[in-house]
Order: sequence, then C-alpha cells, then structure tokens
Amino acid sequence: MIDLRDRLTPDELEVWERMVPDGVLGNEPVNGEGPAMQLWSFGYICMLEASGVPDAVMEEFDRLGLDPGLPLEYMERRLAAEREKKPG
Repeated sequence: MIDLRDRLTPDELEVWERMVPDGVLGNEPVNGEGPAMQLWSFGYICMLEASGVPDAVMEEFDRLGLDPGLPLEYMERRLAAEREKKPG
C-alpha cells in the first residue's frame, strides 16, 4: 500500500485527496489502473497543477524498483504503431 499524505505539500495533498479518496493506493486497480500507473498519473497531474512531480513519488518509484519513464515510452510506442496503421 502507498500512502504519501505525510510527505506532500498542501497543493500536492489536494491533488492526492482528489485522486485517492481513501488516502491509500492499494493493490487493486482503480479505473483499470494498477498502483504504479496511479502513482505515475498522480505525479503527472502534480506536474500540471502543483509545483511539479513530488519527491515522494520518485522515492516510491525507486522503492518499488520501477522506471517512471515506462508509461511515457509505452504511450509513444503505441502512438507510433497507430500512425503506421493509418493509410498515408
């Protein structure tokens, strides 16, 4: 379980409370996303709405042994594959 509430700024905490109403990311998917993707989404939204990706998010990625760039790489590969399918 991931609970970042005590490691966030007030602005980041506001985003966390919107995204994670019960306060803790568990092992169950939410809207089809597992905890790692939810964590990445939270970091991305903080980048847009708060002061950037919280240090706590990067620390959690390190703790979990995950590369925070993987969702973006996946999206880029998927978009490239879709472009190749479209007739020229």
